[in-house]
Amino acid sequence: MQNKEIYYDICNNTDVGKVVCLALELWNGADYDDLKEEFEAIVQTENNVVFTAYFQNNMIAFAHCSIRNEYIEGADSDNVAYLEAVYVEEKFRNLGIASCLIEHCEMWAKSKDCKQFASDCELNNLSSINLHRKNGFSESAKLIHFIKDIGS
Repeated sequence: MQNKEIYYDICNNTDVGKVVCLALELWNGADYDDLKEEFEAIVQTENNVVFTAYFQNNMIAFAHCSIRNEYIEGADSDNVAYLEAVYVEEKFRNLGIASCLIEHCEMWAKSKDCKQFASDCELNNLSSINLHRKNGFSESAKLIHFIKDIGS
C-alpha cells in the first residue's frame, strides 16, 4: 500500500458514525450513543475539527483537534490548539497516517491564529509519546492525577 492510496477529509455529520466506531477502539468501554452525540456536537462547532483518513473508501483513522481558551500546562497563551485524540486502525499504523492527520490539525490551528499546539497522553503510552516527539512536540510537564472516593 502506498500513501497516495490514502486520502484525507474533514468529518461532517454524515461521517460521525464512522468516527465513533474508530473512537470506540481508542476508548474501550465508551458508549456508542454518548460518543455519537458528543461528535455530532463537535463537528458543528467552529473551535473543533475532526480530520479523517480513508483507504479504499473506508475510514481508517481520525484526529480531533480543538481550540482551548483556558490554561494549558506549559502554554504561553490562552488560545491553544489541542490534539484531543488521534487513532489509526492497527493494520494501517506506522505508515505516517497519524503524522499526516496531526499536520492537518496544525495547519487548521494556524488558520485559527493559534501559536501553540498541545496534547497529552498516558505516561506509559510509549507509542503515543514517540508519535508526539516525532511530530515536533516537546514534553512540558509530567502529571500524576490522584483520586480518593469519599462517598459511602
